[in-house]
Amino acid sequence: MSEYELYVQRVAANGALGLRSTLREPELAPELVERYGEEPLCEGLRGLRDLMARLYSEMGAHPREFGIPLVPDEKVTDTPSRRKVRGPFEAPLKLLYVLGVTGTLRGSGRAPSLVASVAGASDALKRMGAKDLPAAARALAQVGFELDRRPADEGLGEELVASADRLGYVPMALKAFVDVCRLWERGKLKVPQMPHVFLLADFRILRQTDSRARLPRLTLEDALPYVPANQVGDLLDLVQHMKSMGYRAEMGRANLLDGEFHGVYVDPKHGWRLFGFTACRGWLNLRLTLADAGRIMPHIDECPAPLRREILRQRCGKCGGTGCGKEVPVEVDGEKYDVCHFGLFGIGTWQTSDIPHLKRLLTIQAGFQAG
Repeated sequence: MSEYELYVQRVAANGALGLRSTLREPELAPELVERYGEEPLCEGLRGLRDLMARLYSEMGAHPREFGIPLVPDEKVTDTPSRRKVRGPFEAPLKLLYVLGVTGTLRGSGRAPSLVASVAGASDALKRMGAKDLPAAARALAQVGFELDRRPADEGLGEELVASADRLGYVPMALKAFVDVCRLWERGKLKVPQMPHVFLLADFRILRQTDSRARLPRLTLEDALPYVPANQVGDLLDLVQHMKSMGYRAEMGRANLLDGEFHGVYVDPKHGWRLFGFTACRGWLNLRLTLADAGRIMPHIDECPAPLRREILRQRCGKCGGTGCGKEVPVEVDGEKYDVCHFGLFGIGTWQTSDIPHLKRLLTIQAGFQAG
C-alpha cells in the first residue's frame, strides 16, 4: 500500500473513530420533543450518525471517486499536500452544516424536508473554504444523502431540497442538531473552531436548548468507548487503585467534540493531582505526578527497563516541553535524561505486566503527599 493510500485511510479512520458505532438514545430537551417528537428525532439522529460513518468509510476506501487528489508518496508529508487531501473530506461535512444553518423545514407531519437557497448555501460554503458546492453534493449523494436542485418559488433563483420522502427523519434531525449547536455557540461556550466538525459533537447537548446550558457531567463510562479495547482493563485497574486510596475523579473535555476525554484523580483534602489520562479517538495516554527526581528515582529504578525508559523520556509537561531550566539530569541504563523538576510524567506505551509497577509508584507518591 502506498504512503498516499495510508494517509487517506488514516484521515478517514480518525474521523470515523469520533463516531460511535451505536448511538445511545440522547436526552432530548422538552421543547425538542414537543416540536419534533421523541421517536422521529432519535431515529433521525441515528440516521445522521450512520450517514457520517458511511461517508468516512467510503472516502477512505475509494478516494478518487470522491475527488480526493492523488499526491505522490514523496510529498505526502508536505503540509500543502495534506491540505489538498483533507479538503475533499471536509467539503461534504461543511455542506451538511450549511444546510442546517441556512435551510428551513417545509412540509406537514413529523418528517418535513429541508430546503435551502442555492445562492445562500454556496456563499456560506465559500466562507468556510469550500468553493465547489456541486462536488460536495455529489459526495453526499454517493452515501445516500441526495439533494434535489429545483427552481425556487416566484422565480427567486434555485433551491436545494433534502427530501423527507427519500431521507426520512434525517433532514429534520440535521436542522434540529445544528440549531442546538449554534445555541451553544451564541452562549459563548467553547465550541469546535471549524463548524463542520459539529457532527462529532456530543449528542447529549440536546438535553437543553437554553444558551446558558452546560455540558452534562461526564463519567469514566463516557470515555471507555474511545479507549483501545486491549487497554480498557489496564485503565480500569489503575482507576480502581486510585479510588481505593480515596482519590476523587474529575472528568472533562476541551470542547463539544465527542471522543476527546481527560480524566484526573485528585486528593479531596488538598487538591493534589496524582494520576490522569487522556483518551482521544483510539489512543490512551497516562499521566503521573510524582515526587522530585531525588525522591522518586530509586523507585523508578525498580521498574522494568522498557517502562523506565518510557517514563523518563517524557519532557516536562508544565512548560510544554520547551525547557524551563529546572530539569534534573539523570543517567539510567547508560542513557541520559532530563527529568521534569515538577514530577510530571507521561506514559504512552506500556504492557499489562507494567500496571503493578505503576500502581506501586502511585502508592509511594500518595504516601509522600500525605506526609
